[in-house]
Amino acid sequence: MPNPTLMLWTCSQAGCTRGTFINDPAGLASHQTDTGHAPVFGRVISWVSDRSGFMPEILSATPATGPSTGATAFQISGRGLTGATGVKIGTVACTAVSVVSDYQVNATSPAGTANSTQDVSVTTPHGVGVLSGGWKYGA
Repeated sequence: MPNPTLMLWTCSQAGCTRGTFINDPAGLASHQTDTGHAPVFGRVISWVSDRSGFMPEILSATPATGPSTGATAFQISGRGLTGATGVKIGTVACTAVSVVSDYQVNATSPAGTANSTQDVSVTTPHGVGVLSGGWKYGA
């Protein structure tokens, strides 16, 4: 599991106007590709714990079970959930989706197949996070 604390840095190449970057492999690769500059880590700006802008990561769904008729309110905990545009159990969209923070989204389960286990997924502008087998429908 990635560490939520990240280092910000700036490029020290003369004339670089690209600004601030997050010290992660994707950010560095993008900067190097876009500008041709080698990564320079000597100029740390600050440490941050905001993961918005990152691929979502789902850690849990609480409760993790509900009746096959749906309508169970539940909470998704994770990271990078800011801007969530949809939540699904299996392939069916949940209702009443509400982003509480970068670490929490609330939703209401749809109806599903009795006695089945389904994945829970959250879609954000940065990708889809999936909790495999994160939801169990009862009878």
